[in-house]
Amino acid sequence: MPTSDSEPADRWHFLPEFAMWAALTIDPVASLSAGAREVPEAVEACKQLVSKQYVALVTRHQPLYIPWAPYHTYPIRLLQQGHPPAVPEKFLEPSMSVPVLPTTQETHISGRAPVKSSEMLPWSDCFLAFSGDHAVRSSMLWPSEPPRWTVDQRENIRLDDLMFGDFFVARAKKDVLQTDQEADCDEADSIGRPESSRSVRTGEDVVQGDSEEDQDEDRFWQREYSKAMTTVRITQDLSRVTELNDIADYFKEVQAIERIEKEAASRIKECRAMRLQNEMIRAQEIHAAVGERHSTHILAKRVPPCEESSITERSAIEPNSVMNPPGTGEEKSDRPLDPTSHGAANGLSRRPV
Repeated sequence: MPTSDSEPADRWHFLPEFAMWAALTIDPVASLSAGAREVPEAVEACKQLVSKQYVALVTRHQPLYIPWAPYHTYPIRLLQQGHPPAVPEKFLEPSMSVPVLPTTQETHISGRAPVKSSEMLPWSDCFLAFSGDHAVRSSMLWPSEPPRWTVDQRENIRLDDLMFGDFFVARAKKDVLQTDQEADCDEADSIGRPESSRSVRTGEDVVQGDSEEDQDEDRFWQREYSKAMTTVRITQDLSRVTELNDIADYFKEVQAIERIEKEAASRIKECRAMRLQNEMIRAQEIHAAVGERHSTHILAKRVPPCEESSITERSAIEPNSVMNPPGTGEEKSDRPLDPTSHGAANGLSRRPV
Protein backbone atom coordinates (compact mmCIF):
# COMPACT_ATOMS: atom_id res chain seq x y z
CA MET A 1 0.00 0.00 0.00
CA PRO A 2 1.37 3.43 -0.85
CA THR A 3 2.60 5.69 1.86
CA SER A 4 1.07 9.02 2.75
CA ASP A 5 3.80 10.86 0.80
CA SER A 6 2.87 9.21 -2.50
CA GLU A 7 -0.88 9.66 -2.18
CA PRO A 8 -2.84 12.69 -3.34
CA ALA A 9 -3.61 15.22 -0.65
CA ASP A 10 -7.36 15.08 -1.27
CA ARG A 11 -7.65 11.29 -0.83
CA TRP A 12 -9.95 10.21 1.96
CA HIS A 13 -9.08 7.32 4.24
CA PHE A 14 -11.52 5.32 6.26
CA LEU A 15 -11.03 2.72 8.95
CA PRO A 16 -11.13 -0.15 8.95
CA GLU A 17 -9.40 -0.70 5.62
CA PHE A 18 -8.85 -4.05 3.98
CA ALA A 19 -5.65 -5.92 5.01
CA MET A 20 -4.70 -3.43 7.72
CA TRP A 21 -3.45 -4.15 11.21
CA ALA A 22 -5.59 -2.59 13.92
CA ALA A 23 -5.56 -2.39 17.69
CA LEU A 24 -9.00 -3.02 19.14
CA THR A 25 -10.85 -3.05 22.44
CA ILE A 26 -14.27 -4.59 23.03
CA ASP A 27 -17.11 -2.26 24.03
CA PRO A 28 -19.31 -4.53 26.22
CA VAL A 29 -22.36 -2.24 26.46
CA ALA A 30 -22.47 -1.56 22.71
CA SER A 31 -22.14 -5.30 22.09
CA LEU A 32 -25.51 -5.95 23.73
CA SER A 33 -28.72 -6.05 21.74
CA ALA A 34 -31.05 -3.08 21.85
CA GLY A 35 -33.41 -5.02 24.10
CA ALA A 36 -30.70 -6.01 26.58
CA ARG A 37 -29.54 -2.40 26.81
CA GLU A 38 -32.93 -1.60 28.33
CA VAL A 39 -32.17 -3.90 31.27
CA PRO A 40 -30.28 -1.84 33.89
CA GLU A 41 -28.67 -4.91 35.47
CA ALA A 42 -27.24 -6.03 32.11
CA VAL A 43 -25.78 -2.60 31.39
CA GLU A 44 -24.24 -2.39 34.85
CA ALA A 45 -22.78 -5.90 34.53
CA CYS A 46 -21.16 -4.97 31.20
CA LYS A 47 -19.66 -1.85 32.74
CA GLN A 48 -17.95 -4.02 35.34
CA LEU A 49 -16.16 -6.10 32.69
CA VAL A 50 -12.47 -5.45 32.03
CA SER A 51 -11.66 -5.00 28.33
CA LYS A 52 -8.10 -5.60 27.18
CA GLN A 53 -6.47 -4.42 23.98
CA TYR A 54 -5.75 -6.81 21.13
CA VAL A 55 -4.20 -6.66 17.65
CA ALA A 56 -5.92 -8.11 14.60
CA LEU A 57 -5.77 -8.14 10.82
CA VAL A 58 -8.83 -7.04 8.83
CA THR A 59 -9.12 -9.95 6.41
CA ARG A 60 -11.86 -8.96 3.97
CA HIS A 61 -13.36 -6.01 2.17
CA GLN A 62 -16.45 -4.33 3.55
CA PRO A 63 -19.23 -4.95 0.97
CA LEU A 64 -20.48 -1.38 1.15
CA TYR A 65 -19.29 1.55 3.23
CA ILE A 66 -22.14 3.80 4.29
CA PRO A 67 -20.79 6.93 6.02
CA TRP A 68 -23.93 7.57 8.08
CA ALA A 69 -24.32 3.96 9.26
CA PRO A 70 -23.74 3.61 13.02
CA TYR A 71 -21.57 0.50 12.62
CA HIS A 72 -19.76 -1.48 9.94
CA THR A 73 -19.31 -5.24 10.16
CA TYR A 74 -16.15 -7.04 9.03
CA PRO A 75 -14.08 -10.15 9.87
CA ILE A 76 -10.78 -10.03 11.74
CA ARG A 77 -7.96 -12.47 12.47
CA LEU A 78 -6.42 -11.99 15.90
CA LEU A 79 -2.66 -11.89 16.33
CA GLN A 80 -1.11 -14.08 19.02
CA GLN A 81 2.44 -14.25 20.30
CA GLY A 82 3.92 -17.74 20.21
CA HIS A 83 2.56 -20.89 18.60
CA PRO A 84 -1.17 -21.40 19.10
CA PRO A 85 -1.82 -24.24 21.55
CA ALA A 86 -3.24 -27.55 20.42
CA VAL A 87 -6.97 -27.98 21.01
CA PRO A 88 -7.76 -31.67 20.45
CA GLU A 89 -11.52 -31.32 20.89
CA LYS A 90 -11.54 -28.82 18.01
CA PHE A 91 -8.87 -30.67 16.00
CA LEU A 92 -6.52 -27.67 16.14
CA GLU A 93 -2.77 -28.17 16.00
CA PRO A 94 0.15 -25.72 16.44
CA SER A 95 1.12 -26.29 12.82
CA MET A 96 -2.20 -24.75 11.71
CA SER A 97 -0.74 -21.26 11.86
CA VAL A 98 1.30 -18.80 9.84
CA PRO A 99 4.22 -16.79 11.32
CA VAL A 100 4.37 -13.02 10.99
CA LEU A 101 7.59 -11.03 10.65
CA PRO A 102 9.68 -10.26 12.62
CA THR A 103 10.47 -13.77 13.81
CA THR A 104 13.46 -15.33 15.54
CA GLN A 105 12.68 -18.82 14.23
CA GLU A 106 14.38 -19.85 11.02
CA THR A 107 11.62 -22.19 9.89
CA HIS A 108 8.01 -22.79 10.82
CA ILE A 109 6.71 -26.17 11.98
CA SER A 110 4.93 -26.66 8.68
CA GLY A 111 7.59 -24.86 6.63
CA ARG A 112 5.31 -21.92 5.81
CA ALA A 113 6.84 -18.58 4.88
CA PRO A 114 6.10 -15.73 7.30
CA VAL A 115 3.68 -12.94 6.45
CA LYS A 116 5.40 -9.67 5.60
CA SER A 117 3.79 -6.36 6.51
CA SER A 118 4.42 -2.92 5.04
CA GLU A 119 6.28 -2.16 8.26
CA MET A 120 7.66 -4.55 10.86
CA LEU A 121 5.33 -5.17 13.77
CA PRO A 122 6.54 -4.06 17.23
CA TRP A 123 6.49 -7.70 18.46
CA SER A 124 8.40 -10.79 17.38
CA ASP A 125 7.41 -14.44 16.99
CA CYS A 126 3.73 -13.77 16.36
CA PHE A 127 1.34 -16.06 14.52
CA LEU A 128 -2.03 -16.03 12.80
CA ALA A 129 -4.48 -18.95 12.85
CA PHE A 130 -8.06 -19.45 11.70
CA SER A 131 -8.96 -20.22 15.30
CA GLY A 132 -8.51 -16.48 15.91
CA ASP A 133 -11.08 -15.48 13.29
CA HIS A 134 -14.06 -13.49 14.49
CA ALA A 135 -16.65 -11.07 13.12
CA VAL A 136 -16.94 -7.65 14.76
CA ARG A 137 -18.47 -4.26 14.12
CA SER A 138 -17.22 -0.74 14.79
CA SER A 139 -17.89 2.86 13.90
CA MET A 140 -16.18 4.22 10.81
CA LEU A 141 -13.19 6.50 11.34
CA TRP A 142 -11.85 9.09 8.90
CA PRO A 143 -8.14 9.61 9.66
CA SER A 144 -6.02 12.09 7.74
CA GLU A 145 -3.33 9.49 7.02
CA PRO A 146 -3.50 5.94 5.63
CA PRO A 147 -2.85 2.94 7.87
CA ARG A 148 0.81 2.49 8.70
CA TRP A 149 0.83 -1.30 9.16
CA THR A 150 -0.77 -3.24 6.30
CA VAL A 151 -0.40 -6.52 4.43
CA ASP A 152 0.06 -6.68 0.68
CA GLN A 153 -2.91 -8.02 -1.26
CA ARG A 154 -0.94 -10.97 -2.63
CA GLU A 155 0.24 -11.87 0.87
CA ASN A 156 -3.30 -11.63 2.17
CA ILE A 157 -4.56 -14.01 -0.54
CA ARG A 158 -1.82 -16.51 0.34
CA LEU A 159 -2.74 -16.22 4.00
CA ASP A 160 -6.43 -16.85 3.26
CA ASP A 161 -5.58 -19.94 1.20
CA LEU A 162 -3.55 -21.39 4.08
CA MET A 163 -6.25 -20.59 6.63
CA PHE A 164 -9.00 -22.14 4.53
CA GLY A 165 -6.86 -25.24 4.03
CA ASP A 166 -6.38 -25.63 7.79
CA PHE A 167 -10.08 -25.09 8.38
CA PHE A 168 -11.12 -27.82 5.95
CA VAL A 169 -8.58 -30.25 7.42
CA ALA A 170 -9.99 -29.70 10.92
CA ARG A 171 -13.54 -29.93 9.56
CA ALA A 172 -12.78 -33.21 7.78
CA LYS A 173 -11.36 -34.72 10.99
CA LYS A 174 -14.46 -33.61 12.84
CA ASP A 175 -16.75 -35.14 10.23
CA VAL A 176 -14.86 -38.44 10.40
CA LEU A 177 -15.24 -38.51 14.18
CA GLN A 178 -18.95 -37.74 13.95
CA THR A 179 -19.39 -40.50 11.37
CA ASP A 180 -17.68 -42.99 13.70
CA GLN A 181 -19.86 -41.86 16.59
CA GLU A 182 -23.02 -42.26 14.50
CA ALA A 183 -21.90 -45.75 13.53
CA ASP A 184 -21.42 -46.61 17.21
CA CYS A 185 -24.87 -45.20 17.95
CA ASP A 186 -26.41 -47.33 15.19
CA GLU A 187 -24.77 -50.42 16.68
CA ALA A 188 -26.11 -49.51 20.12
CA ASP A 189 -29.58 -49.06 18.66
CA SER A 190 -29.50 -52.56 17.21
CA ILE A 191 -28.77 -53.86 20.70
CA GLY A 192 -31.84 -52.20 22.13
CA ARG A 193 -31.39 -48.43 22.44
CA PRO A 194 -34.59 -46.47 21.67
CA GLU A 195 -34.62 -45.08 18.12
CA SER A 196 -36.30 -41.83 19.16
CA SER A 197 -33.61 -41.07 21.72
CA ARG A 198 -30.81 -41.47 19.17
CA SER A 199 -32.59 -39.59 16.41
CA VAL A 200 -33.49 -36.69 18.65
CA ARG A 201 -29.95 -36.37 19.98
CA THR A 202 -28.23 -36.56 16.61
CA GLY A 203 -30.86 -34.29 15.12
CA GLU A 204 -30.13 -31.67 17.75
CA ASP A 205 -26.41 -31.96 17.02
CA VAL A 206 -26.93 -31.41 13.32
CA VAL A 207 -29.30 -28.50 13.84
CA GLN A 208 -26.95 -26.92 16.34
CA GLY A 209 -24.02 -27.18 13.93
CA ASP A 210 -26.03 -25.63 11.12
CA SER A 211 -27.32 -22.85 13.35
CA GLU A 212 -23.76 -21.95 14.41
CA GLU A 213 -22.69 -21.66 10.78
CA ASP A 214 -25.77 -19.62 9.99
CA GLN A 215 -25.06 -17.34 12.93
CA ASP A 216 -21.49 -16.79 11.72
CA GLU A 217 -22.79 -15.95 8.26
CA ASP A 218 -25.45 -13.64 9.68
CA ARG A 219 -22.90 -11.90 11.88
CA PHE A 220 -20.75 -11.12 8.88
CA TRP A 221 -23.47 -9.90 6.53
CA GLN A 222 -26.07 -8.55 8.92
CA ARG A 223 -27.07 -4.91 8.92
CA GLU A 224 -29.52 -5.05 11.78
CA TYR A 225 -27.49 -3.11 14.32
CA SER A 226 -30.04 -3.67 17.07
CA LYS A 227 -28.90 -7.29 17.40
CA ALA A 228 -26.19 -8.43 19.77
CA MET A 229 -22.72 -8.51 18.21
CA THR A 230 -19.16 -7.94 19.37
CA THR A 231 -18.58 -4.20 19.03
CA VAL A 232 -15.04 -2.85 19.18
CA ARG A 233 -13.19 0.45 19.26
CA ILE A 234 -10.27 0.44 16.83
CA THR A 235 -7.16 2.46 16.11
CA GLN A 236 -4.47 2.12 13.45
CA ASP A 237 -1.66 3.19 15.78
CA LEU A 238 -0.07 -0.02 17.02
CA SER A 239 2.51 1.93 18.98
CA ARG A 240 -0.16 2.57 21.61
CA VAL A 241 -0.37 -1.14 22.41
CA THR A 242 1.70 -1.69 25.54
CA GLU A 243 1.13 -5.45 25.75
CA LEU A 244 0.06 -8.10 23.25
CA ASN A 245 -2.62 -9.96 25.18
CA ASP A 246 -3.58 -13.59 24.71
CA ILE A 247 -6.46 -14.06 22.26
CA ALA A 248 -7.96 -16.60 24.68
CA ASP A 249 -8.81 -13.64 26.92
CA TYR A 250 -10.57 -12.01 23.97
CA PHE A 251 -12.94 -14.93 23.55
CA LYS A 252 -13.50 -15.05 27.32
CA GLU A 253 -14.70 -11.44 27.13
CA VAL A 254 -17.00 -12.37 24.26
CA GLN A 255 -18.43 -15.29 26.23
CA ALA A 256 -18.98 -13.09 29.29
CA ILE A 257 -21.02 -10.63 27.21
CA GLU A 258 -23.01 -13.51 25.70
CA ARG A 259 -23.86 -14.77 29.20
CA ILE A 260 -25.07 -11.31 30.22
CA GLU A 261 -27.16 -11.13 27.05
CA LYS A 262 -28.68 -14.53 27.78
CA GLU A 263 -29.48 -13.63 31.40
CA ALA A 264 -31.09 -10.37 30.32
CA ALA A 265 -33.36 -12.10 27.80
CA SER A 266 -35.94 -12.96 30.47
CA ARG A 267 -36.21 -9.33 31.59
CA ILE A 268 -36.25 -7.62 28.21
CA LYS A 269 -40.05 -7.81 27.88
CA GLU A 270 -40.55 -6.58 31.43
CA CYS A 271 -38.21 -3.60 31.05
CA ARG A 272 -39.60 -2.78 27.63
CA ALA A 273 -43.17 -2.85 29.00
CA MET A 274 -42.07 -0.56 31.83
CA ARG A 275 -40.48 1.85 29.36
CA LEU A 276 -43.61 1.88 27.21
CA GLN A 277 -45.74 2.49 30.29
CA ASN A 278 -43.57 5.45 31.30
CA GLU A 279 -43.78 6.81 27.77
CA MET A 280 -47.57 6.43 27.85
CA ILE A 281 -47.80 8.27 31.17
CA ARG A 282 -45.62 11.03 29.79
CA ALA A 283 -47.78 11.24 26.66
CA GLN A 284 -50.91 11.49 28.81
CA GLU A 285 -49.37 14.30 30.84
CA ILE A 286 -48.49 16.19 27.67
CA HIS A 287 -51.98 15.59 26.29
CA ALA A 288 -53.56 16.87 29.51
CA ALA A 289 -51.39 19.98 29.47
CA VAL A 290 -52.27 20.69 25.84
CA GLY A 291 -55.98 20.10 26.55
CA GLU A 292 -55.93 22.52 29.49
CA ARG A 293 -54.24 25.15 27.37
CA HIS A 294 -56.80 24.63 24.60
CA SER A 295 -59.69 24.98 27.08
CA THR A 296 -58.27 28.25 28.37
CA HIS A 297 -58.08 29.52 24.80
CA ILE A 298 -61.74 28.59 24.17
CA LEU A 299 -62.92 30.36 27.32
CA ALA A 300 -61.02 33.47 26.30
CA LYS A 301 -63.10 33.65 23.11
CA ARG A 302 -66.39 33.84 25.14
CA VAL A 303 -65.59 37.26 26.71
CA PRO A 304 -68.25 40.04 25.87
CA PRO A 305 -67.62 42.21 22.78
CA CYS A 306 -65.23 45.12 22.85
CA GLU A 307 -68.09 47.65 22.70
CA GLU A 308 -69.65 46.44 25.94
CA SER A 309 -66.34 46.30 27.65
CA SER A 310 -65.53 49.84 26.50
CA ILE A 311 -68.85 51.12 27.86
CA THR A 312 -68.18 49.39 31.15
CA GLU A 313 -64.72 50.90 31.33
CA ARG A 314 -66.11 54.34 30.39
CA SER A 315 -68.83 54.12 33.02
CA ALA A 316 -66.27 53.40 35.65
CA ILE A 317 -64.23 56.42 34.59
CA GLU A 318 -67.08 58.89 33.70
CA PRO A 319 -70.27 57.87 35.54
CA ASN A 320 -72.15 61.12 34.58
CA SER A 321 -71.73 60.48 30.88
CA VAL A 322 -73.66 57.26 31.26
CA MET A 323 -76.45 58.68 33.41
CA ASN A 324 -76.90 61.72 31.14
CA PRO A 325 -76.15 60.77 27.55
CA PRO A 326 -75.05 63.52 25.19
CA GLY A 327 -77.78 65.44 23.38
CA THR A 328 -80.36 65.39 26.19
CA GLY A 329 -79.38 68.84 27.56
CA GLU A 330 -79.00 67.37 31.02
CA GLU A 331 -75.37 66.53 30.98
CA LYS A 332 -73.28 68.18 33.60
CA SER A 333 -69.84 69.48 33.19
CA ASP A 334 -67.18 70.68 35.54
CA ARG A 335 -66.04 73.31 33.03
CA PRO A 336 -66.85 77.02 33.83
CA LEU A 337 -69.86 78.51 32.07
CA ASP A 338 -69.10 80.48 28.93
CA PRO A 339 -71.24 83.69 29.12
CA THR A 340 -71.12 84.18 25.38
CA SER A 341 -72.49 80.85 24.37
CA HIS A 342 -74.72 78.74 26.56
CA GLY A 343 -75.76 81.44 29.02
CA ALA A 344 -76.51 84.02 26.32
CA ALA A 345 -78.81 81.69 24.55
CA ASN A 346 -80.98 81.38 27.67
CA GLY A 347 -81.01 85.13 28.48
CA LEU A 348 -78.97 84.70 31.55
CA SER A 349 -75.96 86.67 30.50
CA ARG A 350 -75.06 89.78 32.42
CA ARG A 351 -74.99 93.05 30.54
CA PRO A 352 -72.89 95.93 31.67
CA VAL A 353 -74.81 98.76 33.38
